[in-house]
Amino acid sequence: MQQTKLDRWLRSKYAYTTHVYANTKPATLSSDVTVEEYAPELGKPYRYRITSADDAVIEELTAQLSRENITYTSRVEDRDEWYSKWINNPQKSFTYRLVWLVAFLLFVGIAVSPLPRLVWSFLDSPSAEQAAK
Repeated sequence: MQQTKLDRWLRSKYAYTTHVYANTKPATLSSDVTVEEYAPELGKPYRYRITSADDAVIEELTAQLSRENITYTSRVEDRDEWYSKWINNPQKSFTYRLVWLVAFLLFVGIAVSPLPRLVWSFLDSPSAEQAAK
């Protein structure tokens, strides 16, 4: 299904997180990042994993790593949150599902209300001209 701009923004804001893997920790780090250190005997090519969900912080971090000539790579991964499966579904648009849910709730709300009975009684009653004859 077609993904809207809102769907893409929701995915980047709430469903994705960015991991930057580096061999050396940079001199200064923002307070918005988390750093995990891997033991050298695990055989991983990178020693540190720096994680943040904010794109601006990641861009600043990668620019700093480039200035300091530190080897790094970055990967975007899905967050492990309860709402990720609703937002991050490539086969279904979250926006269109939300629109259909609102339309369904509106239909049910009107059907349960006394409005259909009032409309039906208005259409079923004889008009004033027919009553005068």
